[in-house]
Amino acid sequence: MNQLIEQLQNEQMGMKQARGKLEQENSSLAVKIQLCAGRGQQKKTELEAEEARFREYEINAYTIVQKAVEAYEKFLSGSTQGGLFGTGDKRAYCQKH
Repeated sequence: MNQLIEQLQNEQMGMKQARGKLEQENSSLAVKIQLCAGRGQQKKTELEAEEARFREYEINAYTIVQKAVEAYEKFLSGSTQGGLFGTGDKRAYCQKH
């Protein structure tokens, strides 16, 4: 009987130690989760700032491209005499090259 009690007490002690280790691991994981959540929020803020900068860049780039297209269309619709293309047709020259 004493042997059985001693065996059960040893098992109980082992289970308490295992439970203590698990609680300690749980606590450290909770801290890691909090740190990662803070970093996640920081990265989300950084991403939103970068997306705003990119949208601004897109708007500015679109304006530049639009102006270039308009200038090119104006160039194509201009007179066909003189200039770099001589007396030839500008559209035909652009299509060939």
